[in-house]
Amino acid sequence: MKTSYFLVAGMMASLLVLTGCPGTDDNHSDPITEEKGYAKGKITDTKGAPLAGVEVVIDNTYLYDSNLLTNTGQDGTYNVKLPNVASTYVAYATLKKTYNGKQFEMELHPENTDAFTQEGGVRNFQWRLTGEKPSGLGYYGGMIQIEKDINSSIYDSENVEFTLTPAGPLIDGSTGQTLKLKPGLPRSDNYSKLVDVPMGRYTVTAVYKSASGDKPLKLRDRSIYNSQFTSSMQLDFQPESMYCSNCSNIEYTEL
Repeated sequence: MKTSYFLVAGMMASLLVLTGCPGTDDNHSDPITEEKGYAKGKITDTKGAPLAGVEVVIDNTYLYDSNLLTNTGQDGTYNVKLPNVASTYVAYATLKKTYNGKQFEMELHPENTDAFTQEGGVRNFQWRLTGEKPSGLGYYGGMIQIEKDINSSIYDSENVEFTLTPAGPLIDGSTGQTLKLKPGLPRSDNYSKLVDVPMGRYTVTAVYKSASGDKPLKLRDRSIYNSQFTSSMQLDFQPESMYCSNCSNIEYTEL
């Protein structure tokens, strides 16, 4: 009887220990802590889950072409030993993602943009679909260049409203929203551009917002040779073009 009691008590104690242990959910793992002589960090997707296989560049700001390269593991973390030489470093992370048969390179958002020394530092990154980059040089979202057809009499593209309806999941697999966007004003950085658009495939229509009312327009994808003007078009972003990356190009004209 005594033996049975201790056996049951032992099993219950073991069960309590097991249920009291922290889980191994990568989304709720302990934060990365600094370690002398190492560059470390974690990279997560748009939902906070770990991203594996992301390229991380540890850029030596003192010496040209002496970067350290690594990739994140399955848990989204990286760990790089730094040379024991006085220097400063800046970390960058780039995700390569295949979407609709094309490979895109996505610059990831740094939690901390400060440089660090050979003593080490923690630099975490997250994939963002939209938002201005810390450098002020562009956005995480895609860019759409807007141009008028040579025969169009509409020169004020800032009064053309484009409706972008998602035609499938966005590049991160999430569900997109219908967007109504206008290009920027003349002499602005966003003149004749739709900026910071979540990367995805869209069905696009457009109207000219004139004083006499909305006038539907015809559109075509200028990145496709010999494409025809239609009342709605499918828009796909391109990884690279002659003028930009992660972008597309729409031309408009009157019906």
